[in-house]
Amino acid sequence: MSTNDPRRQEAQDVEPEPISPELEGMANDLIDICLDELAERGSLLTTLCVVNAQGDRVTLTFDDIAVEECIEKARDTVAAARRKADAIDGLRGKPVRYAIAYDGAIREREGGPYLNALIVEYGEVGLSSAYSAYLLYKKAGHPKDFVCSDPTAAGEMPLLV
Repeated sequence: MSTNDPRRQEAQDVEPEPISPELEGMANDLIDICLDELAERGSLLTTLCVVNAQGDRVTLTFDDIAVEECIEKARDTVAAARRKADAIDGLRGKPVRYAIAYDGAIREREGGPYLNALIVEYGEVGLSSAYSAYLLYKKAGHPKDFVCSDPTAAGEMPLLV
């Protein structure tokens, strides 16, 4: 899985809009859960976390189709819930913030090798776009030897809420 998503915009040297502490906390929680999965199991299901205005949080995983299709299904789930309240079981009302995490690969420099990465897309109502970030990792499936980088900004994405 590469990040050559045609909807992804190039990262620019522009300061991104500030995100809320709630979105930052939710994204960090999801990252922690996903890193634990990668370290322990060596693989990761595409995972979506959504929160409504009341603070109710629902986490869903997608694994019944190819990774690229799982990512699209997660994005479509958020978009459908934006259009129709209660479209996500367990989430009363429309989502106000979300994060999607998946296992992928990043090429950090032109012509360089693809490197294993946990990729996270996140956004919330009020932003003009969503954002993405990645964490490089090595030795998935080996909890004692598993290592990962700090998050690195990967650019803007279309906002789904």
